[in-house]
Amino acid sequence: MAAIQTNVTGTQVLLDAVRRCNARVRRFVFVSSAAVYGNGDPKRHDVQRWNEDLALAPLSVYANTKA
Repeated sequence: MAAIQTNVTGTQVLLDAVRRCNARVRRFVFVSSAAVYGNGDPKRHDVQRWNEDLALAPLSVYANTKA
C-alpha cells in the first residue's frame, strides 16, 4: 500500500494540483525507475541501459506502481 500511495496516488495529487493552476504550469516532469523494465539480462556483467522505447516488464509491486 505504501508504494501505491506514493507512486500512484501521489502522482495523481500532483497532476490535480497542476490542473487547478491552469496555464501557470508549463511542464510536468514525471520520474520513474528502471525497475519498470525488469531485471535486464542476468548473464550480462556490463552496464545495461534502458530507454522509454523498451517494453515494460515490472517484476514487483514497487515496479508496477512506477509503471
